[in-house]
Amino acid sequence: MKASKVLLRWYKSFNVNYMNYADRRQGILPRPWNSLHVDGGGDTDYEFIEIPIEKDITTIVGANESGKSHLISAISKVIKGTGIPGAWDKGREFGLTDLCHYASVRSKNATVWPNIGMEFAELSEQEKNSIGEALGAKGASLDFGDASRFTVILGPKSDEEFAYVYVGNSTTPVTLDKSTFGALRKLLPTVKFIQSNVAISDHVPICDLLAEMGGKSAEGEEFFGFEAAQAAVRFLKSLTLTANQQVPADIVGKLSTLQQGLTNSAKKKSSAVLETLLFRDVLEVTSDTVEFLAKLGEEDRSYAEGLVETWNDEVEKTLNLSHYWQQDDLFKLRMDFKRGIIFFEISDKTGAVYTFRERSSGLRFFLSYYIQAKALEIATRENNCIILMDEPDSFLSIIGQRNLLAVFESLVSADTSRRNTQLVYTTHSPFLINRNFPRRIRLVRKGDAEEGTQFVDESRLRRYEPVRSALGIDCAQTLFMGVTNVVLEGPTDQFLVSELIRLFVTPENVSDFLDLNAVVLVSADSAPGIEKLLAASRWGDEKNPATVVVVDNDDAGELCRKRITGVERHRDELIKNEFVLTINETHEADENQQCVTTEDLVPTRLYAKAVCAYVERWFPDEYKAKKAELTEAIENDEYGQNGLVADTKEVMTQFIHPGRNGYDKMGVLHEVVRLATVAQAETVPDETFKLLRNRMISFCRALRERIEASEQAERRTTGKQAVVRVVRDFFVKHKESTGVYDLELVLKRLEREVELLGDDGEPLNNYLRHCLDDVRNLRSSNQQRIVEDEWAQWRARLERVRKNPLNPNGEGGSSQNNEDGKSTTAGVDREATTTAPTEISEAASADKEKASATRPK
Repeated sequence: MKASKVLLRWYKSFNVNYMNYADRRQGILPRPWNSLHVDGGGDTDYEFIEIPIEKDITTIVGANESGKSHLISAISKVIKGTGIPGAWDKGREFGLTDLCHYASVRSKNATVWPNIGMEFAELSEQEKNSIGEALGAKGASLDFGDASRFTVILGPKSDEEFAYVYVGNSTTPVTLDKSTFGALRKLLPTVKFIQSNVAISDHVPICDLLAEMGGKSAEGEEFFGFEAAQAAVRFLKSLTLTANQQVPADIVGKLSTLQQGLTNSAKKKSSAVLETLLFRDVLEVTSDTVEFLAKLGEEDRSYAEGLVETWNDEVEKTLNLSHYWQQDDLFKLRMDFKRGIIFFEISDKTGAVYTFRERSSGLRFFLSYYIQAKALEIATRENNCIILMDEPDSFLSIIGQRNLLAVFESLVSADTSRRNTQLVYTTHSPFLINRNFPRRIRLVRKGDAEEGTQFVDESRLRRYEPVRSALGIDCAQTLFMGVTNVVLEGPTDQFLVSELIRLFVTPENVSDFLDLNAVVLVSADSAPGIEKLLAASRWGDEKNPATVVVVDNDDAGELCRKRITGVERHRDELIKNEFVLTINETHEADENQQCVTTEDLVPTRLYAKAVCAYVERWFPDEYKAKKAELTEAIENDEYGQNGLVADTKEVMTQFIHPGRNGYDKMGVLHEVVRLATVAQAETVPDETFKLLRNRMISFCRALRERIEASEQAERRTTGKQAVVRVVRDFFVKHKESTGVYDLELVLKRLEREVELLGDDGEPLNNYLRHCLDDVRNLRSSNQQRIVEDEWAQWRARLERVRKNPLNPNGEGGSSQNNEDGKSTTAGVDREATTTAPTEISEAASADKEKASATRPK
């Protein structure tokens, strides 16, 4: 069973359907619920606002005050009976006070109820039978027919007339009392929330964790606040009382104050809801185990540390945080247990350990969302579930929002779930919209005056323009370039590629195409514009984005390629030639179709149909007059041999636009996408459609190969720069000598940076391993510092790393770096081998005099 639609009438900011849109989805019945009786409404039908829900993820977008949160609360109130917990709704029950302030029908008395409802589809036979049983005597007459859906509407006039159920194709509702509807509710998908305003704590007292988990403290013992307990102990220790001595009044007063402090500290409980989700639901640690840890004394500290370390291993394995928090691939969440308190700590690629207070609030909230999502992923494996979340973007950076999108996908992915979960969330951010699936977007907007919140159905067809308007930001500038980009010559190329990817892509086959969340398709507006765009994307010492360029197979494309790769005289190399693709290199063209422009990805027959459809729609008079000649020209075998754009220009000039050399390429491409969409809906798509799909797969594969190579090159450059920077910073702090431990730390730091280099970093990795072996030998001999000649040798060894990170043993090498760590040549020596430790020491000695001469003063 899956939710397929939300229905609202006179609920909160929703009034009735003023948009009067015609539903274009298949299998939609007449709306009998529009005529449900309304006090004072006469015989008039009042249309519900109907908002479709996707089988996997639905993204609700809209401006402030547009009604997004009201939609979320309506879903919860239909299924659970209560709204959003802990928010403006405060988890209140559905009631008369939910009535829209400008409802079409009102009464001087509190008798008019708002209506909310939902449609549920994809019912199994077992679920149909269970519904019949839940409805008792009324269920005996239910007839689903061939349909596998039912609709429930709430708008109770009384406890006896509490809900209305429309089954299958029936237009007559089954009226349910409150008790019977309660039985039906138990069969509906469960509703769970990911709280967007709760962040995980940086520590939790173990007694609070036990209380939240439903366990008990160690054999009934109370746990007191550490500071309050220490104050009491210090005061008692300072007393010098003797037997039978009368206690002075000031001491009694002080004892009373300390006693009250202990009592207050025992009563003061921190919220441990998220921490409980982590332990109980994600890690599956029982309350008995937590209670056992609470009982352990100081003498059992090693056992306690061993148990906590086991939990840390489980956190790393189960959460796999570095996969989702992509800002740091060595990011880890760890726990420590001290003085009855479990502390949460973070380690990253720097090797340092941080508390949450030392990191961004966005990280804390991301962890909160992720832990909640992971707990729900585990808890809902056996049951149908709808997960709701209201505005998760408030506390997250752009990258954090992109990371959260990956978490959302994991909730509905076939790899990590049983496809029994639906996610509905609201957002103001374009970065929480999955660009691969615009079908998931639901746009709501505040109408004029009494219209209230309205659902803008056309947003599915107009793509992101209404979304941009609703969000109130300039998405074009915000989303201009990303970390990884494919630069295309013009907007028609961008439109065709993105729309065809969206047409063919599914959550299962996204790896065959391009992930539009990870790769940004950028239009340069023209072939000459590519050079300007690439130049503008290089900003000072910032990391250059990984970029692949696609140009047309014509003179303008060839000239552009020469200019941006530096082949043409007096031009800087803006991008390597290997990362520039000519369109004819992306797929194998047919014998009768030359591949000149991006339009030539489209099979000739399909493009010809699109041209005819375009002319018929926008130039009906010319089409009627020239239909025969136009059809003959574009069905000729020679059509497409000079490229579709060139031949279409000639045809249009000859028959439709005499004397004008050009045509509306974007308009024709819209028809291409429309025809392809129609073909996809066919039970057996024709060969032209299959050819188009295969060409897009080849096109995307060619791009992915270059993208991966570009990303590897950027990682290599970034890794080299990081290595140079680490060594340079080390020399700033250690000019004349260094501690052995400090040297070990910097070598370990370099080891972590080497991971960015991939296979290219293997020679450096081997070199560092030998250096670390030598340092460990120094530490085992209890040496504390490295000075004078020995420091000169070590300095020379590190200078080799700084000068040639890819091959420290190379003489000069093919990839030298200047003082700022910027690569001055592009070659990579992959055949470098590692020298034995003794040879390194000899080489270092030979460089001693040179190192001393270059030592900073």
